[in-house]
Amino acid sequence: FTRDGVAPTTVASLSPAANGDGWHRAGVSVTLTATDNAGGSGVDRIVYSINGATAVTVSAATTTFALAQASPSVVYTITYRAYDVTGNAEAIKTSTVRIDPTNPAATASLSPAANADGWNNANVTLTVTATDAGGSGVKQVVVDGTTTAGSSGAVTLTAEGTRTISYSATDVEIGRAHV
Repeated sequence: FTRDGVAPTTVASLSPAANGDGWHRAGVSVTLTATDNAGGSGVDRIVYSINGATAVTVSAATTTFALAQASPSVVYTITYRAYDVTGNAEAIKTSTVRIDPTNPAATASLSPAANADGWNNANVTLTVTATDAGGSGVKQVVVDGTTTAGSSGAVTLTAEGTRTISYSATDVEIGRAHV
């Protein structure tokens, strides 16, 4: 008499791994690996679906597939489970893969505006505003070496003379717009 009442277990692995905020910059390879309990009947198949599409059945303990990068961004929801030879099925699992290949855009504005000759006779505030069409959102803005969390930052220029100011924006995916 042989009995197997334990379902297999599946693990999803992503390559490359996501950043600390859970975003990828480019396409991702997904590997689903199922294992059955010691003394079990063995893995029969893995069944998975991407974004609710028709389920794919793979008669193996491991399968790998690619998720494409899209512009401006894409979020994939993968549902999957494994079955063993006895017919035991694990509970459906879900993994989310977020891909944002688009760098943020940053623009600068001066207040007050310069006169017709390009000069100001008072302090000037340079404000940088960033947007992210890629979907992960703006993480920070750097203006003249000062980092501000969020989508805008500013610096007030008080010294006389001509200045060159650098600024950039970083999105959550860590794409960067340099100016």
